[in-house]
Amino acid sequence: MATTIKDIVERTGLSLGTVSKYLNGVSVKPKNKVLIDEAVEFLDFKVNLFARGLRTKESKSIGIIIPSLELTFSTKIVAITEKYLAQNGYVVMICVVTGDEEIDSEKLQNLVNQSVDGLLVIPPAKNRFLTTWLEKMKGFIPVIVLDRYLESNVVFDHVVVDNRQAAKKAVTRLLLKGHTRIGIIAGDKGGYTSKERLLGYQDALNSQGVSLKPEYIVYGDFSKKSGYDACQELFELQNVPTAIFVTNYDMTVGALECFNSYQKRIGEDISLIGFDSAEISTILTPKLSMVIQPVDKMAEFVAEELLKAIREPENVKSKSTVFTCELLIEDSIQSIK
Repeated sequence: MATTIKDIVERTGLSLGTVSKYLNGVSVKPKNKVLIDEAVEFLDFKVNLFARGLRTKESKSIGIIIPSLELTFSTKIVAITEKYLAQNGYVVMICVVTGDEEIDSEKLQNLVNQSVDGLLVIPPAKNRFLTTWLEKMKGFIPVIVLDRYLESNVVFDHVVVDNRQAAKKAVTRLLLKGHTRIGIIAGDKGGYTSKERLLGYQDALNSQGVSLKPEYIVYGDFSKKSGYDACQELFELQNVPTAIFVTNYDMTVGALECFNSYQKRIGEDISLIGFDSAEISTILTPKLSMVIQPVDKMAEFVAEELLKAIREPENVKSKSTVFTCELLIEDSIQSIK
């Protein structure tokens, strides 16, 4: 007879609620986690962990987990992957997780109950709970993680860009134009993407023998508003930077609004490099220099890899794929004389 949750309850001496919560991805006390894990292994309960939500028959659906519907990068990835997957007979189910454990737990369980065949994940900065949940899911369905690495003992497929090198190239270009007072608008403090792009900024300064000035490092949360606020913080400094590097698209838009509010001329008053997409560059005068992420290629790649993993699971080998960013130089950068 198959092991049930009641068997786990009996062996651990814990309540049904505690055991059920843990098996559905909700955190419990460390000592209870140990007891449940030991019971799961002893009673060979692994095959039943998500049985009520996952079927052996394909559902022709893919779960896409993203941190926000308001971030341009996430929504563009969703749009491109949805189109690709639809052409291959799959529908997508979008799940927004933000790091709120209680709310995220319910959303993720609902996603499981839809019997998705695979998961594409763009994790939020606070992703410990999501990571634990994905560790359990990986044994049942393919999981591909995009944009940032998860800190886990489980090996996931990761698809990222060369964040550190891309940032170094951008800031180096500013340094070679004579700028030494360079501000950076980074994303969520402590997040993988933010840390990598900030390291690239520091690498560039070090390579040119320029001292790092902490006041020129400001943080946002990748939203447009945070880009405006961070740019305003730089403009209020006693020694305003002569150049600013913004590390994602939405914060770039916010910074542009701040330039307008302060009547700062891009290139003439302060040089500017943005990040993510070339589209905005073509509608501005002067045209905006940008670090370009190959979003279209990345989205189609992860969709294709996910379908391969679903159709040929015996050939799946976890790996990391790194895409290279392009530095587009336009008239928003001027030399310091």
